[in-house]
Amino acid sequence: PGVNVTVKDSNITYAAVKIAEGDLNTSNACVESDNGFKPLVQGDMNATFTDGHFVGFNDYCQDANTLVEYGCGKNFQVDGNVTPLKAYAFTFNCQDLNKTCSIGKCI
Repeated sequence: PGVNVTVKDSNITYAAVKIAEGDLNTSNACVESDNGFKPLVQGDMNATFTDGHFVGFNDYCQDANTLVEYGCGKNFQVDGNVTPLKAYAFTFNCQDLNKTCSIGKCI
């Protein structure tokens, strides 16, 4: 399950699957260590949602090819839009970069 999307970060466009999104009170309510959709960098995201719920997630490998990447909408475009009041979870196929997934990143 999920929605196929394009994610653009630093002038690189990736095909990904959006598996979750959440609404934020402010764009500052979401912080991530890798500052965007960066499948070659293992990162973490901390977010406080509109209902006051706080979460912290680390990017991780679902299997040898699939990366689960978390991100703050203010740091990249999803289907051409910057959405600073959203936090996201995506799956990404590391094989698209001729890589495999290990330790929360494509290598």
